[in-house]
Amino acid sequence: MTDISLDDVDELFELREILECRAAVLAAQRGTASVFASLHRELRDAPTLLTAADPTRHAYYALVARLDQAIDSSISNSYLVQATRTLRVHLVRIRRLAAEVDDRLIAAAAEHAAIAEAIADGKPRLAEAATTLHLHRSLAHIKATHPALPKEPHG
Repeated sequence: MTDISLDDVDELFELREILECRAAVLAAQRGTASVFASLHRELRDAPTLLTAADPTRHAYYALVARLDQAIDSSISNSYLVQATRTLRVHLVRIRRLAAEVDDRLIAAAAEHAAIAEAIADGKPRLAEAATTLHLHRSLAHIKATHPALPKEPHG
């Protein structure tokens, strides 16, 4: 696996914003409210999953993956789902790069809960805004924890 640069992170987050915000909008329009209401409740309680008994945060990340899967299943757009899944392969590298600080994971769980709630309520603009806020905060965290990432010249 190759190293990742700050430019890579910026570019991946640009793409992430386009894909994930559109997916959140479509999920709010097409998704099953009860599925997302249930995920909202679980995500709201997600800080209880961040314990010393699970130092790899497997249970937390499995819950986040369930939210991703529910969004993918509800948007009825195979091309968007495929593009998002391709992007997620690269996001694994970013997750390894980002410091797994409990405070950030707790905040991210609240952000994910807000996304699920907006989708459950059938509010596409709110789902988009919640996704945008989550991505902004995630990128800011990565940059704050790794300010010395190399920048690569493009051209």
